Amino acid sequence: MQAAIATETQKVTLEETQRITSGSTFFHGIVVKNSTVTDYEVSFTDNDGTEILSIAVPANKSFKYPVSFFADNGLIIIGLEDSGVAVTLAYTDDTVPVSAQAYIDTKAMDFATNETLWKSSDVPLGIGDVWSIQINTKPGSDSIDMYLMSLKEIAGNNNRLDIHLRGATANDPVRVLLYNSAGTLFKNYEFASTYTSGTKVSYIVTWNGTNLLFYVDGTLTAPTATATDNAGTMTATDRRTAIGSSSNFTHYTGTIHSISIWNSVLTQAEVTALQNSSSPQNFDNRYDSGNYASADSLQHYWRHGADASDIGRDFGNASTLIDIGDDAVNISAADIVNY
Repeated sequence: MQAAIATETQKVTLEETQRITSGSTFFHGIVVKNSTVTDYEVSFTDNDGTEILSIAVPANKSFKYPVSFFADNGLIIIGLEDSGVAVTLAYTDDTVPVSAQAYIDTKAMDFATNETLWKSSDVPLGIGDVWSIQINTKPGSDSIDMYLMSLKEIAGNNNRLDIHLRGATANDPVRVLLYNSAGTLFKNYEFASTYTSGTKVSYIVTWNGTNLLFYVDGTLTAPTATATDNAGTMTATDRRTAIGSSSNFTHYTGTIHSISIWNSVLTQAEVTALQNSSSPQNFDNRYDSGNYASADSLQHYWRHGADASDIGRDFGNASTLIDIGDDAVNISAADIVNY
């Protein structure tokens, strides 16, 4: 049922480029706050004054993050209260109210020397010999070696996984290292010339137990070097998680928007969907959309900077979520920047 709407209306104008179209995603940077005892209608119009959308903003509700709109066979309205509790919004274009379950923004964490988000104890990751990882980042250097992430047991290298940008090496390769369940390195792949300092890039790595695939901005990319290329099996052991460094603190310089870990292998069609027409930061990986159908297997989802009160918050679906802000080193909400 529709929420009761008062006669008061707040008008918000959208640019022509932000018109809602089927299958598209956009995020309008508006903060909706209603601290009164009156329900309000917020009406969104185009530049010609034509109403695109009207939503109910219940009394005494405040959204400290931008309201998000996703159009694909319907319209989902997304928001979050200051308290972090999801609320229900209704829109006048349909008779079915939509539960607000999430929010999207374009914040990121700015990593510099000696800054790390991590969980220093071994905890379940929920992944074994089949997984996918996405990293959306803007490297701040292409002249130094630095780690994006490392998943490693405290004692030994069993099932270790590292993603390392080798800026001090010719052609700036990205190195992916995989260790088997016995702690032996079995994959050492490098992918040259995939990033430029100050430019956003999206990496997706998948492993199906046999093949290691690497995508750059949605495009499958062949390795330029395979120093180690053996068969190997990884198992679902507990590991500690380091973001913005290795477990030995080889630090990252640049901004990281988000890191996602699935316990399934993403298809090329899903990778393309996540790339979201060159705007992967505007895609919410928790919700299936178009050719993306792996939301249920999303184990961990760190949207860095999305929650200033909890910079390491895990938005994934794993039975054990990992807050990588618990043991953060020299990094805080003050390091949240626009992406």
